[in-house]
Amino acid sequence: MADRKTGVSVCKLLSYFPNKIWASIPEVQIFQNKYYKAQLEALKRDQKGGYNFFVLFRLTLYNQTDKMLEIDWIKTRYIYNDYMRGGFVLKGIKVKDIKNLTIPYDLIHTGDTFSKEIAQVKLIT
Repeated sequence: MADRKTGVSVCKLLSYFPNKIWASIPEVQIFQNKYYKAQLEALKRDQKGGYNFFVLFRLTLYNQTDKMLEIDWIKTRYIYNDYMRGGFVLKGIKVKDIKNLTIPYDLIHTGDTFSKEIAQVKLIT
């Protein structure tokens, strides 16, 4: 009988907490300067993937300079409401690379477009 009461109490307690919903308004942010054009798009996963909320970003950069651009993932930060909320991870990066700060740079040649899906470290670790 005690187990049943505990279960009901836990359900009542959980019902008081609001559901956390991840949103991005607008879903695509665009920024451009004389060096590059950047687009950051919030991505949802379809029902097959089990997600109906934003879990990733697609970063697209177009190099408008006559030099190669480098993306230093170790120095790249997720900023929300003017606060740094950690870095990003991307496919192919190992946990030891994050811990050892040895994430390799990505290079964007003159006139090339770079696109990669990235996730905030805190959302997946």
